[in-house]
Amino acid sequence: MNISGIVVGLAPAAFDASLAALGTLPGVHVHHQDRSGSRVVVTQEAGSSDEQEEGLRCLQALPGVTHAELVYHFFEEDPADAAAAAQSLVQLGGLR
Repeated sequence: MNISGIVVGLAPAAFDASLAALGTLPGVHVHHQDRSGSRVVVTQEAGSSDEQEEGLRCLQALPGVTHAELVYHFFEEDPADAAAAAQSLVQLGGLR
């Protein structure tokens, strides 16, 4: 699980359209709007760091987005994945 906090700058003339487009991206939730500063704060939930990075690139590419900066990133491994990785190391002789 990956959760990212992102500050997004929007072109003032495209604020409403860009805001609507943000809401269509998978895992993206708008939490705060600052119309006077043309900024919004969003969180993005993704299954992996790779998905998080791709989601950020998609967000940055939206029409009307002037910038999108990652300000917070939390990730937690799936316990089943961590256990499988540890078992693989044991089988390869990496852990005893």
